[in-house]
Amino acid sequence: MLTPLGANSLVRLIEGPQHAVSACAHEADRPLVLLTGGLDYPARTADDFASLTASSSHRLYALMATGLLTEPHTLLITGGSPDQAIPESRVVGQLALRLGVPAERIQLEEHARSTRDNARLSAAMLLPTSPKITLVTSALHMQRAQWAFTQQGFDVCPQPVDWAYVPPTGLGYLLPQSSALLKSEQAIHELIGLIAYRWR
Repeated sequence: MLTPLGANSLVRLIEGPQHAVSACAHEADRPLVLLTGGLDYPARTADDFASLTASSSHRLYALMATGLLTEPHTLLITGGSPDQAIPESRVVGQLALRLGVPAERIQLEEHARSTRDNARLSAAMLLPTSPKITLVTSALHMQRAQWAFTQQGFDVCPQPVDWAYVPPTGLGYLLPQSSALLKSEQAIHELIGLIAYRWR
């Protein structure tokens, strides 16, 4: 667990092999549902982009890189909390505007505090008019997120981004590193979360 070899083996087990943009993601009737990944500190303004965690910003940047945002999809950004004066989805939405996504294509869900909330509150906004979606989140998080959204009745086209797996790079791959322990912790969190969601 302390070495890149152990951590990345766990990550690869959850993420699976990397792949290009899925064909279903290009279907015009599928809104893009982007899950935010939190804030590092309470945002002072809606354009306080430095407050976004790496997961929140990387997911949006990686989605931009797929080219899907140049297509006429609605983009629903989900994530926040009643405790946040400025929800993370609002900050990500402002960043999407700065990156050129038209305002009329952006919708915000500002109250979800968990992946289960993301799915439930997105369903309240999109079902039954848009039962088919393209789900965008970190590859490590995708299995659990896809399960939650499927349970709400969505036809989910998974579009994982922000891959965590790093292939072998030499002897350093066998040496203990604090970053490897963090990656192992994240992978175990996702495994336990997926088991818990399915058990419930």
